[in-house]
Amino acid sequence: MAVPHYAYLQLKMPGNNGTPLTIHGSFLRSDNCDKEFNRIAQGFGMKDEHRTYAASVDHTQPPEDGRTSTPGDFSPIDQTSKKQVHPSDADKTVNVANNLDSK
Repeated sequence: MAVPHYAYLQLKMPGNNGTPLTIHGSFLRSDNCDKEFNRIAQGFGMKDEHRTYAASVDHTQPPEDGRTSTPGDFSPIDQTSKKQVHPSDADKTVNVANNLDSK
């Protein structure tokens, strides 16, 4: 006979003689429990499953969306080039359209 209100973290249920009891939760504790659960759940084999999926996916191609492609469609792999943004850090790059001027 309890009624949970998830948005307010409250649980309402009938008490003695029909008087309603309201139990209040803590948003901070709820958030900490969620973070702890996610930390623990990562150790249950999800990393191996994720590695298996990552190995089978071609990350150079966008995912299939069921649409037919036409010759004039934008292809980021063919129509862009990677440019280094930071002079000393080669990992900081941006993709730029090939048809832009270098100015």
